[in-house]
Amino acid sequence: MFEVRNSSSYFNRIETREEAAQAARGCGKLLLVVAAVEALLALLFDARLLIEATLYASGAYLVLAYRSRAAAVVMTLIAVSSFFIALEDARAVNHRTNFLRFAIVLWASLRSVQATFKFHRLPEGGAPTAVAPPLATAQPPSQTAIRAADAWRGTPEGRQRRVLWVLVVLVGAVSAAALLTLRSAPSADLDALQGEWVLERCEEGGRPQPWHQGLRLTITGNEIQYPGAEDVRFRITPEKSPPWIDIKRSRLFPQQCLYRLEGGDQWVLCANRYTDERPKQFTPHTGGTTLCVFRRVGK
Repeated sequence: MFEVRNSSSYFNRIETREEAAQAARGCGKLLLVVAAVEALLALLFDARLLIEATLYASGAYLVLAYRSRAAAVVMTLIAVSSFFIALEDARAVNHRTNFLRFAIVLWASLRSVQATFKFHRLPEGGAPTAVAPPLATAQPPSQTAIRAADAWRGTPEGRQRRVLWVLVVLVGAVSAAALLTLRSAPSADLDALQGEWVLERCEEGGRPQPWHQGLRLTITGNEIQYPGAEDVRFRITPEKSPPWIDIKRSRLFPQQCLYRLEGGDQWVLCANRYTDERPKQFTPHTGGTTLCVFRRVGK
């Protein structure tokens, strides 16, 4: 029996079918762990992460059970899409995004592509021989060579393999596109926030703060513009209750706030002035809590 040279399956060079199988198993298990983490994050923070968790778990199962090359390719596409979404989110607002999770998924996906392709290409027992030994009689083709040839011939097995490849890749492409759409689609609240606003009143700890009354600001996309402001961006999470808004000024950490829209012409913002913690409720009488009420200009 062939002995695997090293117990690590994530970085070793793959030279045999047994090593390819071991690497695929390791990547599949790692992707299952990531799927579990994504599911937990979905329950705690953002339900949309459940889509990624389901896709990662499904791909991990196909890699573990069938050494599926198509599943590995699809997982790589999804991992790349998720990475660029996270990169855009970090650039826009929240630069505290944990990129380690995305790096792990991307590495595991790429490694599973390498492992699954080599698993189906390499013969059992060792690496393919570069030069065939001189023999008096021709040797029959191996089962691996037959399966590879069937994939491009018109045999029933070859047709089934091609159909499976096309279906899995299409499902992965559609899933990646849906993921991009869901994670970046503008919400109704974001549309309602667009335009020019004026600060009508402001309270801190239940006491009126008239100094900034009359301040005007303009919201365009996810940018906020007002006199003296430089590179102020925000991100909303309207599915939370109450809804969240994170406001980032220049290179500072995002300020975690709450917001609500009243009738489309009034926007209420609640923040903690002295800490980075997000308020639990709209409670202006709590020390350090600032409550600002904006009115749409012209209304």
